[in-house]
Amino acid sequence: MNSVLIWGKINSHEFDGRQGVMGAAQKWPVIGGYPDRSTYGVSEPLTGKKFAGVWEGKMARWYMTSNENSHRQAENACRRAGLNSSGHRSTHNCHVQAYLKRAVDTNNLVTCGEDDWICSAGTIIYRSRLGPSALRDFYSDFVNSGIEAVRSKAIGHYAVAIRHNNKITVFTDPQGAISLYYSNMDSCWNISNSLDICAQMLPERKINPIKLAMTAFESCTLGEETFYRGVRRLFGTQTITVDLNDGVFKVNNLPDTHTAKQKYSSISDAVEGYKSEVQAVFREITAVGSVGLFGTGGRDSRTVLAALLDQGAAPKIMYGVGNSDLTDDRPIDLEIATKIAETFNLPFQLLDWSGEQPYDQNILQELFQTYGFQYEVYGASRSLLEELSGGISPYPDLLLGGRGVITACRRPWAQAQRNYTINDLIEFNMSSEGKSPDLPCRELYRSEFIQDLREGLRHGGIEFPDEAPLETFVKAALFLYIRTDARFLNFANEFCHYIDPLALKCLHDSLLEMPFEYRSNDAFQIRLIHTLMPELLELPVCTTHRPAKINLKTFELEFLDVYKQAFLSRLAHAVLPSACIEPAKKVYHFVKGNKEREKVLLPDDRKLKSNKIMETYGRQVLSDPLSTHYLTTTTFLKIKAAERFAHYLAGVNALGYQE
Repeated sequence: MNSVLIWGKINSHEFDGRQGVMGAAQKWPVIGGYPDRSTYGVSEPLTGKKFAGVWEGKMARWYMTSNENSHRQAENACRRAGLNSSGHRSTHNCHVQAYLKRAVDTNNLVTCGEDDWICSAGTIIYRSRLGPSALRDFYSDFVNSGIEAVRSKAIGHYAVAIRHNNKITVFTDPQGAISLYYSNMDSCWNISNSLDICAQMLPERKINPIKLAMTAFESCTLGEETFYRGVRRLFGTQTITVDLNDGVFKVNNLPDTHTAKQKYSSISDAVEGYKSEVQAVFREITAVGSVGLFGTGGRDSRTVLAALLDQGAAPKIMYGVGNSDLTDDRPIDLEIATKIAETFNLPFQLLDWSGEQPYDQNILQELFQTYGFQYEVYGASRSLLEELSGGISPYPDLLLGGRGVITACRRPWAQAQRNYTINDLIEFNMSSEGKSPDLPCRELYRSEFIQDLREGLRHGGIEFPDEAPLETFVKAALFLYIRTDARFLNFANEFCHYIDPLALKCLHDSLLEMPFEYRSNDAFQIRLIHTLMPELLELPVCTTHRPAKINLKTFELEFLDVYKQAFLSRLAHAVLPSACIEPAKKVYHFVKGNKEREKVLLPDDRKLKSNKIMETYGRQVLSDPLSTHYLTTTTFLKIKAAERFAHYLAGVNALGYQE
């Protein structure tokens, strides 16, 4: 089994991890925290490239509408975006149109009999297969056994529409990770996995400005309502049905597809039991063909790597580097990725994820016309878009990521054992922008956030009383975080088949049921890696931008600076006045090499570029009428929030709206 391991975020020049760049064994020269680009045969700076091919191609979108005019509007929009059709079906009261992915020619609208069909967006592995054959089996099992049966077997993130017996049924994966939007007004209904296409089919477009700001700050829509009034996002616990005989459109609730299998009496038994579940999933994943993995130097992507290696995959490691803080690349991640390549005798490839941001309004609207609202991911770097459009070579049949809310860095299960209020949940899940005292509409924002939060919990079947135990707090916090963490998987699925295995419900639920003490200090995850591929634990890891090693006796992380920190703490308390302790802590955390210091050590051109992006997008946001009533400054925004807000505003203005 051939695989490609893609370690995150430079032009696509290859080298063999056994020999170094271009086959010559050598040590990478480092400039400003990163390897010298000329080492890879790249002489020009990482500023992004203009290219023609990225504007053409195929993306996994589909839409469905009851209205002929809406169909024509959506069809014209997709034509302007350069999308290639995968097929269409039309009757007097239903028009469905599907489009291919950009880098993968996989039909996603499949006929099943004379009038029946199945249409999909995202990625579905069914009976160890991708593509039309998997969709036909999915359709057949749906007809014979129903939604619950197919969702319990399918692996992936997907939005599916099935026509059978003159009735259309629409649903997503159980987690609702793939975005699916719909509207039903004025005797016209519209459905699409693309928000901008759904918006273009509206009879009129009206904006909820506070929802627009919230979507930018929180990275998602927590509730049903989007910032387009009348457009809603479907939850994984819902389904849409359309009776083509009478035109009745309904949204119904689905039973929970619970996949946790059993309880365990010890952490060793739990690891062995969960290992079997992981192996079952990865047998199907590796059966589809060549596999790739986006990741970092942390534990989550290493868990996915361990599962791939356990199945006999031989991955090619890749890592991408940007040129601003819009991408998450770090020198320590790159160092660990190359170390893995060398240790496991694997080839290595770097990717250019740099960009020419900040963009002016004309470029933003041009990009929006092609990619829709999802173009905000990593700032719509043209180099990144080119890589995903086919610049990765060879292009794997399936890409994987290391994301998964159940292993997320935020770790709600690490909180104290006590009762939690709704305010605690808000404090944990709301962005720093939403909580900032510099947000003038803070009370209105909080009110909307609470409303969406409660709506989300209701659809997740989670009751959150006034005094909730830690178990309920953890379940609620992770459920709400699924949508926040799903932006990249939605973006990637426009280009290729992509899955985050640790976010799959079949692997999510079992971990959620594990006793918290098993997961203390990451012991469960480290033990799991050990049972799958123990050699991976001999390599250093990076967590929250801190280098660490793994104690193979206790299966716990040991941060490399912990002993120095303890000694300096005792020394400081012994010799410093009490008033100097906190300032001394700040100085220590700055110089010890953590995330804040890492920012300072980044190349000057990267810092300058990030500042320019922040300033330009801040001005664009403050000059837009949709934000002037709610913002007086953007200094409290992080760069990604400012970039998302500017990109969303450009898209809204490109489509136009009514006051």
